[in-house]
Amino acid sequence: MVILFAVVSIAINGYLLVTRGQTVGKLMVGIRIVDAGSNGAATALNVLGLRYVAVLTTS
Repeated sequence: MVILFAVVSIAINGYLLVTRGQTVGKLMVGIRIVDAGSNGAATALNVLGLRYVAVLTTS
């Protein structure tokens, strides 16, 4: 059950991060992730890479 919850949570947050630059919590608060250089939407590679890959390699 825990693995299913983790997979569903990552899928939902991953989808929102890629399409809107937000997680569920950021959506509730009304903020999103943007690219500092262009002040526009961050690319999916940047958002997911920094969020999941960087965290997994430092753990």
